[in-house]
Order: sequence, then C-alpha cells, then structure tokens
Amino acid sequence: MPVIFSAKLDGPPAVRCQPVSLVVFYLREARAHVSRALELPRGEGHFAEAMLAVVLSALCLEALANEAGEELVPAGELTDFLKGRKACREPRGLGSVARKLVIVFGKKWLHDVRSNTELMDDIQVLFGLRNALVHYNLGESAAKAFLKPVPMMRDPDSGVCMTVFDFEQRATHVEPALVGRVEAKAAARGYNTVVRVLKLLKELCGAPANALSGHPEFLV
Repeated sequence: MPVIFSAKLDGPPAVRCQPVSLVVFYLREARAHVSRALELPRGEGHFAEAMLAVVLSALCLEALANEAGEELVPAGELTDFLKGRKACREPRGLGSVARKLVIVFGKKWLHDVRSNTELMDDIQVLFGLRNALVHYNLGESAAKAFLKPVPMMRDPDSGVCMTVFDFEQRATHVEPALVGRVEAKAAARGYNTVVRVLKLLKELCGAPANALSGHPEFLV
C-alpha cells in the first residue's frame, strides 16, 4: 500500500499517512462468525452471529475496492470513484461496491468482472442484505404474505361496486422477515462470495497458490 504525503507551503503542517489495510481482518472475523452461526440453533445468538458475518463480509469487499481505488485512481478523480460520479458513474444498475470492483478489475487487469454473472449477482445479494441491516426500515424488514389481487364485486341490485378483502385466503407466497433471512447459510454464502472475489484477484495478480488456503469456502 502507498505511503501518502501531502504538504502546503503556506503554513499548515505536512502530513504523512501510512494506510493500514483491514481486508484480511474483516475476512478473518467474518469467517469466525459464520462458523459460530453454523453451530448455533436458530434464535437470537444465531441471528447475532450471522448478522455480524454478513456485515463483516460486506466490509471486507468494500475495503478491498476502496484500497485498490486509492492505488489505481488519480487523486483528482478519487472522490468521483468513491461517490460514483462523472467518469466513474458507469456501469449503471450496480450497487456502489459492485461498481467499484468492476472499475478496479478493469483498470488493473483489463478484466470485466461482469462476465461472471453469478458472482455479480451474489455480490448484489450480499450488499442487499447488508443494506437492509444497516439502513433498518420496519416495513422493508417485516415478513410479508402475498395474496391474490383484491377483487371488485358489483351488487346485482344496486349496481354498486364493492372491494372485498378476504384475510383468511391462503397466501400465494410468503417472504420471511429480515431476521429470518439473516441466518447461517446466508452468512456463509456472503462470505463465500468474498472468497471468490479474492480468488479471482489472486489468479489475476499471480499470487501463490496457497494464498487463501486458510479461507476455504463453506459448504452450504
């Protein structure tokens, strides 16, 4: 990682920054929480471990993207890279971190990560879950039972139309609450997504074959 030095000649102190990478720390901690979640029965403790694993996995990918951006993107364009503005606005339709990874892999290795649609979808799923946790919204986080469209019935005598709500009808499908979606298997899939991104990076940069030997994917 680069040592960053900045100085002005009009009085303020010069600053030398030595960045500290947190990618490996986040990865290691995410793995530990997935392992604990897989050992616990469903309940508050299980949810807590799975939640931490999801958030830490997302933090790992975001740290990876931002650290790589610090090295690859010129200082004058770094704010645009981080905020997705101007030339860094594309590609559209992706979340913030997925967009940054596309830019980083393209600039550094001329590799289009979007060619692996399954990996990109998994990144979007991970950050969708992370965003639901971080930006909590009661309505979005609630369990939802989806019913058939509400019918309109016309009274044959008066001709008046009535809307009929039948709350006893069977749901066509049910979407579990956020606390139900954040569980060990989902956490493991999120962690596996991070490992797959790092494996791709390892292959492209020619890292040793055992570089990620301590972080195998979970079988879920």
